[in-house]
Amino acid sequence: MVIAPLLVWAPSLLLVWVGFEASQFATPVLRVLAVGGLLGCAGNVFSLYALGVAKTRYIALLGVATAVTTTIASVLLLRTFGFAAAGVGSVAGMLINVVVMIWLTRRHFGDHGQARRIFAAIVLPIGTALAAAAALTVIRMPIQNSWPRVIIGYSMTSLLILLSIVLMTNLTRDGRESRADLWRLAQLPLSWLHGLPFQRRHRS
Repeated sequence: MVIAPLLVWAPSLLLVWVGFEASQFATPVLRVLAVGGLLGCAGNVFSLYALGVAKTRYIALLGVATAVTTTIASVLLLRTFGFAAAGVGSVAGMLINVVVMIWLTRRHFGDHGQARRIFAAIVLPIGTALAAAAALTVIRMPIQNSWPRVIIGYSMTSLLILLSIVLMTNLTRDGRESRADLWRLAQLPLSWLHGLPFQRRHRS
């Protein structure tokens, strides 16, 4: 919901930030980098989970695979895409990141590696964000030339993408279970605060 709107608002954002001429040149690059960032979100979640369960060697393997792929792709594509090769290389690296991450999850993380869980937690949210942002990009939202308008448009697009992700993941059983788990986690601080008066009376 934070990265995906870059696909839609890259022209406007760069226009108010660096000017018209630079925005025409940089818009395609920013959009390619945004796609790479979206794909990289899955790797960030995996890295945090692997760190939490003390399996850091898988984080290292994921990082090496991503770095090598990004470097090789950027060098090979430099003549074809020029300056944009860095962005295209980043997308290639993030694609390998997702593939390696799914392979590691299915191989080393037990029930968490089931295909339906991976689909609900990784493929569906990222795919929904990409599809929604691509659809709005094809429609060609009006280019804005002021920061307030860009911020409002960006925020509304972000909210739309968030609602789309929630709606799509809610169609799956694992998505509904994740939503219920998040709701229970959100209630924990409230439960703790609610129990404070009882604890004070009990101690006194």
